[in-house]
Amino acid sequence: MMWYLDEDAIDKKGIAKYGKLHQKEVELCFANLDRLITWLNSGMTLQQAMHSGFFSDEGEDVYRIGQQRKGMRETRLYIFARITGGKVTVLTIGDKSTQKKDVRWCHQWVREFKAKSQET
Repeated sequence: MMWYLDEDAIDKKGIAKYGKLHQKEVELCFANLDRLITWLNSGMTLQQAMHSGFFSDEGEDVYRIGQQRKGMRETRLYIFARITGGKVTVLTIGDKSTQKKDVRWCHQWVREFKAKSQET
């Protein structure tokens, strides 16, 4: 199976807004996302990727890709990874101050997505 990135981010406005304030942090998160997809396509599992230092599980198929660099805002890019089909969807981005709200929003989005998928 080949993993691929869904080009349509769910929270485009939020990501763009965050990117205006923290462009380098967003670039680094997306670079880490590219690394993750490359690893997955080389045979690494999501569980194995957890040892990377920038990738972690937030539950309910939501994962966090982070970046931490001295002098930069610690940023978290949230994704939804569908193991069946290998599709990675970018959900939203935030920092430590919005983490709880971001994770709740992502979990709710995934629940609604899964419910809609079961209806069809």
